[in-house]
Amino acid sequence: MMAREQIIAGDRFRRALLVLQTAGWAGPEHRVKVDIHAAAVAAIEAYEAFTAAGLVAGAADRRLIGQAQQYLAKERHDPAS
Repeated sequence: MMAREQIIAGDRFRRALLVLQTAGWAGPEHRVKVDIHAAAVAAIEAYEAFTAAGLVAGAADRRLIGQAQQYLAKERHDPAS
């Protein structure tokens, strides 16, 4: 993969992680749930593009992606929560 594509993937991943971290994990409001869902999906998609570009995420970033995956999995199993 070209260096430019790696930079783009890296930037996208960083932005997605920042949105994920600031999405407001604590709060029962519907808007917060929508924000978290959108941020989790975007972060996972960005992570996939990031790794497809041949880049390797650090442990803290992988932990955030894991949390996003767990959130989405829980949401699928218990949509009312």
